[in-house]
Amino acid sequence: MSQSSAIDLPSISDMLERVKLQESRKTGRKDRCAVIAMAVLLGLMAAVVAVAKFGWMGMVTAKYTVVLLYALLVLVYATWVALMLVEVFNHVKAGFRQAAQKVDRQIAHQRELISWLGSYPRELLRERAMLVELESKSWTRRAGIGVAFGAAFTVGLSLLAAAVKVNSTSLPSSVPMLNSYVNTISVTVYAVMFGLLLGSAMACVFAARLEKVAGVFKEAAERGNAV
Repeated sequence: MSQSSAIDLPSISDMLERVKLQESRKTGRKDRCAVIAMAVLLGLMAAVVAVAKFGWMGMVTAKYTVVLLYALLVLVYATWVALMLVEVFNHVKAGFRQAAQKVDRQIAHQRELISWLGSYPRELLRERAMLVELESKSWTRRAGIGVAFGAAFTVGLSLLAAAVKVNSTSLPSSVPMLNSYVNTISVTVYAVMFGLLLGSAMACVFAARLEKVAGVFKEAAERGNAV
């Protein structure tokens, strides 16, 4: 196997662009905009909480700022979900004909891509398919770890709230301070948890795209064997 063959093999970033239809790129752009907007709002919420914690902003101002950012976050998420529901409703209304036609176009596009990859060495295609598949599984595990951490944060917050409730009966004088502490922690925990879940969803999407690329490489290698 020559070194030039390995260099000439398409990169993963190039393949990620090639496996997508032109019409799918518009939908992906919409999803990316929604995810970026939610990530920015989460970052602003965390920054406001940190600024208020260090005393650089009043707690009342920080509270209303966080509430406003959270409302914007919910609005962006609701709009994103509404657009997806409208798309699904249109597919159902059309009897899934448009979705089926899109699948046919995607299959035809992938067959052209597989034929284009047929000129590369089979061993190289098989090796690249295996490596990309391993990376896809790695990203899937990362997504699972993110969900697990999100669940752990939720359980920890529930335990903290339960501890405050228990202390409220034995130490009534400390209730206001404990409630203020729990409220501050809750905003941070929920922001971190939402960020973890959002990152896990993005990791799952990327893993699915890597899996598709690996399938194209593998099919190209098998077709080369058949030839």
